[in-house]
Amino acid sequence: MELVENAFNITSVMRTLLVALLLIVPFFSVYSEEFRLWHENGTERTIVARLVGKDDTAETASLMLKNTKTIKMDIAKLSEEDQEYINKWMKPIAPKDQLTVRVVKSGNLPGGYTKELAIDIVAGADDVQLEASCECSAGEKIQETISAGETRTFPLSCHNRYIVRLYAEDLTLLDEETSTKKTGVSKAK
Repeated sequence: MELVENAFNITSVMRTLLVALLLIVPFFSVYSEEFRLWHENGTERTIVARLVGKDDTAETASLMLKNTKTIKMDIAKLSEEDQEYINKWMKPIAPKDQLTVRVVKSGNLPGGYTKELAIDIVAGADDVQLEASCECSAGEKIQETISAGETRTFPLSCHNRYIVRLYAEDLTLLDEETSTKKTGVSKAK
């Protein structure tokens, strides 16, 4: 039994490290962009900044100055070389919404047979809603909002079956796990 608990602990540590890595990589890809010299087309005016975004229509680019102020520039007013740089630039991908339910401990605990669960949530680009409950008379319930880009873990103790659901802000079901169904619905946003 101890070997099984150790395996769960190792798996949980590996999962936590993976989730942390998924959140850190997009952060560093935005802020690792080099500052560069940008040239205004047809003039000798220049600015030192780094590209941090572009609008969907590719008409304006967001440039961050060294003092961390962000300005918007009309892409057509920039040099041809700068325009090519912007067109090749890819915005970092936000982490995907993720729901994982882990049984941390189970067995005859005070109060009868109990499952101690850990519910891991990763919110991607938007806030998500968590609903978790146990199907028993004194069942615990969790209703929480997890902010975009946030990773959180919630404990839940159940004497019977459980159901955990992850919703988008518009209440579209993103994922679901129950005591009898581990695969979830995994609906992409």
